[in-house]
Amino acid sequence: MTIDEASQALADLVADAGEFGPGDRILDVGFGYGDQDFRWLETCKPEKIVGVNVTQGVATALPFPDETFDKVVALESAFHFSTRDQFFAQALRVLRPGGLLVTADVIPFEVEEKDSADARKVQSPAFR
Repeated sequence: MTIDEASQALADLVADAGEFGPGDRILDVGFGYGDQDFRWLETCKPEKIVGVNVTQGVATALPFPDETFDKVVALESAFHFSTRDQFFAQALRVLRPGGLLVTADVIPFEVEEKDSADARKVQSPAFR
């Protein structure tokens, strides 16, 4: 599998987990080049996707009114956020009632470190 194929497969997994579909208003925090957004527009047909690039402080102070989006996505970007707690609070604020937050991230530690406290958190059932 190529890196492009892997990226598309991950974007598809995120869309499936988030149940993306017609009428959705999606906020993509840390969208990078936006390839996944174009894919979701084509395959899921949401009403709108808004991409917010990760610049210092943006993910922890989202510039949108409360209850604006049906879905908030952080695809391989949350490891850049200065504090995930503040991002999660902001995501909750801009989500409409019943909305979904979907994240997929790289794991910034080696497999040998699987017994670390961070690894145990990520591997816990509550994290899935």
